[in-house]
Amino acid sequence: MTGLFFKQLRDDPQAGLVISEPLMGRAALKWMVILARRVNNPDGSFGGDVHVSVTLNYFTEIFKSLNLGPNGAVTLFDDHLTIISRYASGSLFSEPTKVKTSPELNNLVSSKVHVGTYHAKSGADGIERIFAYRRVGNLPFFFVVGLAEDDYLTEWRQDAWRHSLLTLLFALSTVLAAWLLHVGWRRQVRSSTLLKQAMEEVEVANAQSELILASAGEGIYGIDTAGRLLFINPAARRSLGISDDADITGASAHSLNRHRDIDGLPCTDDTCLVQQIIRDGIARRSETEFFLRQDGTQFPVELSGNAMVREGTCTGAVVIFKDIR
Repeated sequence: MTGLFFKQLRDDPQAGLVISEPLMGRAALKWMVILARRVNNPDGSFGGDVHVSVTLNYFTEIFKSLNLGPNGAVTLFDDHLTIISRYASGSLFSEPTKVKTSPELNNLVSSKVHVGTYHAKSGADGIERIFAYRRVGNLPFFFVVGLAEDDYLTEWRQDAWRHSLLTLLFALSTVLAAWLLHVGWRRQVRSSTLLKQAMEEVEVANAQSELILASAGEGIYGIDTAGRLLFINPAARRSLGISDDADITGASAHSLNRHRDIDGLPCTDDTCLVQQIIRDGIARRSETEFFLRQDGTQFPVELSGNAMVREGTCTGAVVIFKDIR
């Protein structure tokens, strides 16, 4: 193995780090990869090479330390879509293994992109996961990390119940504020003192509503029928990369957070789930949406939306979303 890269490193001063395909070590009888680099003499001429052997078990032990849930998976592939090392659901791969990979992963590899995400059924074990794909610099390797739907949706469903309670409290506070305002208007005829008291109660109710929005862990925002932002909570600003001091009230919510859908196609007003809620007033929920941050990167979300209705007419929508990376 010592002469594996000798000629390449001797003849090419710009070769840099050279990595072998997986090999069976003669002495250790373990699968490994060889990393080698040229060593120059003081005058720049070839002085030899240094190399190190790394067993595939080394990668597997690192993967075992990651907390990806009971059904999570992390895999190191080479450019031939051969598994170099893998850890998933307690099973280990520490030798080169060829499996049938998903079309989504095949497309990412053939397009030579360095970073990507996709949703697919694993070719190794058939489990549905959301995957993150990243190439290792310019080397012929890439990592794929997957989170199983059953793992992350369990936590999300629990959060959804808590969020539903917060939404209910928000709605009740809004109704209470409107009722108090009406009562205050009627009392104005009888006493300005009573009116002042009613307005103070309205302010308390509004403060409670704002506190609920500010403390919610999920992103929450409201829009009118034209798609303009009415309000947005701090969690939504953080997820979308919008600074706390940026005044975006009245801006188009669709242009702030939508770019492409899960199939990579442009997400227009006609295909936008939130716009559909405004058009027909029917609540919707989706587990496969993508939002756009201010820096141009996309991330997967699960969201639910409900129409805001006044006197039988839809006046906008409230949207709740959760980053599910």
